[in-house]
Amino acid sequence: MRAISNIEMKNIYVRCKPRIRGIDAKRDSLIDFNYRFCSSKVYGVVSKSGIGPWALSYLLTGQVKHDSGYIVAGDDSLLSQTQLKQSSCYVGDIIYKGFVKK
Repeated sequence: MRAISNIEMKNIYVRCKPRIRGIDAKRDSLIDFNYRFCSSKVYGVVSKSGIGPWALSYLLTGQVKHDSGYIVAGDDSLLSQTQLKQSSCYVGDIIYKGFVKK
């Protein structure tokens, strides 16, 4: 497995239903999303549910497949859902009403 130096998302469209215990989760969507993630950086996503935070985390970790757009590695090669899953770590959704379980 090769290391991925950067990830660029181009015109991404993805919809998913977050898997959150204790919360009536609605659909979460990223529509026409474009961003370049650089290696050796830490990113945080702060957003209201429904406009992309869960969809982005699921997409980057290969939990869901995008409906359209491209995900490209630093060497300009397209990344598949399998490659994203193999190159990432997904912690999971353990959220309960009113607090986050640690």
